[in-house]
Amino acid sequence: MAKAKPAPAKSLLDDVLLRAQGRKPGFKSWAERLPPDAQAELERVRQAFDANVHQKNAYADAVIQCCQERGWPTCGRQGVIDWLNKR
Repeated sequence: MAKAKPAPAKSLLDDVLLRAQGRKPGFKSWAERLPPDAQAELERVRQAFDANVHQKNAYADAVIQCCQERGWPTCGRQGVIDWLNKR
């Protein structure tokens, strides 16, 4: 005997509004697609970046290499530099 689907508890409008709530327009960045623990580690990496001390290209390349070693997907150098600049 097939189970009957439960009746929706709310209207279609309520359901759509609930699902759409909190969504940002546009695409998620490469860092936003990572798990929360990876995002927290990357945030510390971004906080440690100092343009007066570190060369952006070298720092971005190091971020990419370290992420790849951990199996985390990244983007290209310019995308990481843009991410570094957003702090």
